[in-house]
Parts: sequence; C-alpha cells; structure tokens
Amino acid sequence: MRGQYLLAPLALAASGCSIVLSLAFHNDTASDVEVCNLRRATNACVIARAHSVVRIPLVADHVAESWAFRVSARDSSRRYDFGHVDLWKLRSGSCNTVWSRSCEVAVRYDADGVIYWLGSSRTGATPAQPDGFPIRPGA
Repeated sequence: MRGQYLLAPLALAASGCSIVLSLAFHNDTASDVEVCNLRRATNACVIARAHSVVRIPLVADHVAESWAFRVSARDSSRRYDFGHVDLWKLRSGSCNTVWSRSCEVAVRYDADGVIYWLGSSRTGATPAQPDGFPIRPGA
C-alpha cells in the first residue's frame, strides 16, 4: 500500500509537464530598466529595479528563430538578439532534477549596455563567457 503513494508523485513528475526556461535578468545598473520579450504581444515587459533580478519566461506567441529583447532606461532603448546562442544548453544545473518545473539562464546587464552570461556563479567575477556572449546591443 505504501508503494502506491510513492508512485503517484513519480507518475506526475514523469507525465507530460513541460519545463519552462526563464531568463534570470540581473540588472547590475543604478537605474530601473524595462525588459521586453519581443516574441510576445501582451504582458511582454517587466521592470527590473536597480541591482535586482527579474525572471522572464522564455515563451513566445509565434514561432521565431531567435529570442529578442528590448531593454529601455530613461530615454534610451536597446535591442538584443540571442539568435546565435543556445540558451537551453546554458541553463543552470539546478533544473536537472525530476522535481524541477523550471530552469533558468542567468545573465547580467551592465551599465555599458552589455549582457554577460553568469552561469551558476551569481556573485563575484564574471565567468569565462561561452560562444555568443557577451551580447551587445544590436547584435
């Protein structure tokens, strides 16, 4: 009887539930910025407060070859294209368990407008950058 209760959560975990990949956007600037997923028509923008983190689900309203974002602060707006980067391969190691329902790719937005991959190291020195990073506006 005890085995039935143990199998129920395992069966649910192994069912067709998808894992959502999110972009953990670390705003490492002194200003609030608006980050917009350009592959969504509605609810596409979030505010990343100065020196904070927001998580942006990587979902789209239509099929696209790449992820594109716009980052706006005060009177400037910059566009970033992640088309040359396989974000799934750069996800954090914590999402590789049976119980995970979400994964994330951590990036840092610096005051110079460059986006760096953070990997699992969220503090301290920026790790060696994988192919495609850092990402500059318009790239």
